[in-house]
Amino acid sequence: MLKTRAWVALAILWPLAFTAKSALAELTTDESGRLKPPMEGAAQGKTTNYVIESPQIPYIPPLQTRAPRQQAFGEEPDGIRMGRWTLHPMMTERLTYDDNVNGADETRQIHDFISEHAPGIGVNYMRGRNFKARGSYTFGWHDYLDDTQRDYLTHDATVEAEWSNAGVRGLTILVRQSYNQTGNTQVLEDEFLSFTRVQGYSSAINLGYVRGRISVATGYELAFTDYFGRTATLNDYHAHSIPIVFSYKLSQRLVPYLTYNYTANRFQHRDGIDFDTHIIKGGIRATLTRKFSVDVSAGNSRAIAIEPYDSNDGQTYNFNLEYRHSSRIMARLSASHGFSAGVRTGSATNTEFEIGGDFKLTRQFNISTSGMWRTEDRDSGLQQSTLTAQVGFFYHIKKFLQANAVYNRSERSSNAGPDIAINQVQFGFNFRW
Repeated sequence: MLKTRAWVALAILWPLAFTAKSALAELTTDESGRLKPPMEGAAQGKTTNYVIESPQIPYIPPLQTRAPRQQAFGEEPDGIRMGRWTLHPMMTERLTYDDNVNGADETRQIHDFISEHAPGIGVNYMRGRNFKARGSYTFGWHDYLDDTQRDYLTHDATVEAEWSNAGVRGLTILVRQSYNQTGNTQVLEDEFLSFTRVQGYSSAINLGYVRGRISVATGYELAFTDYFGRTATLNDYHAHSIPIVFSYKLSQRLVPYLTYNYTANRFQHRDGIDFDTHIIKGGIRATLTRKFSVDVSAGNSRAIAIEPYDSNDGQTYNFNLEYRHSSRIMARLSASHGFSAGVRTGSATNTEFEIGGDFKLTRQFNISTSGMWRTEDRDSGLQQSTLTAQVGFFYHIKKFLQANAVYNRSERSSNAGPDIAINQVQFGFNFRW
């Protein structure tokens, strides 16, 4: 009976979504060997997709401004409990001032206020200690108050289920699906300057196994990106990704690992630009002291165009340093350099530095800061650099209510276009019961 109820719970959650996140993230495990979900955000693109771009028209991506860092509530809200189920009603209200909503140079930029409203619902299910599932759906509408740009709607839905000790002690199975639809160019990151509606969805299964000092993780993910506009439809594509991670725990403080990631990228409506990527890296995670930890890795990234056949590769290097002082202060520093490839950007040599920190000043008040500098030297001849900085203030009024204020500054310079800068100031509230 318990097994039947668990599968019924999963069947109810399952239709909620399909993923719009990248299908090219690597699987990792934490210090205890448990499987961690793939990392999110723009950093994914550093060593992933590849395509040979047309050299006739140099491509310049829109300036990337990052969404405010979402701070966790001081305590997990109780929600509405119904046996093994817990419902979490959610609501986000935000007002943003943007001094360059059209992403133009300073002679043509337009400013506006953006009013954003996003109600949603979260569902958690837990059966014993080994099985848990959760799902969420958020609907948002985004209104430019001076009508300088087209208003748009967003849909964001996710569902995932995790089964620990799944028939075999030490085996973890994580199944994940989600769906996202948006019309905001900023969400598209390095893709299109104009506002173009896009939807993305994917399905993934990740497997992790821990036995003694050895940890092995693998999985499969299928992701689709679908553009609504007729001119952008030619860029529709899907990606198959298979990552493999092997690690060996030499001691409590030292864990060497080896990763391999294969990705096949296929375009729906265009011939001659499908390609595969192969990324292999070796690294080591080390806990230097109780406060400092470091992760260093190096490897090779190869991109292979299918027809006509072509190949390009290069070395990649990554460094991450983290400092934690009790539960109140956390600082991080990361650097990367080497060959990477993207669906929209083609192959390039990139260098990136990122620094940030989270500071819990009181039980209710948090400050989060981050900064990133990135240079790109693409095979097409385009050279550009991007600088982003953010500071956010988060105040937990109640266990279920948070107020926040965020400032974003972004700059981009390129040898193929004018320099661009964007400033954003955001004020908002997050409600989660």
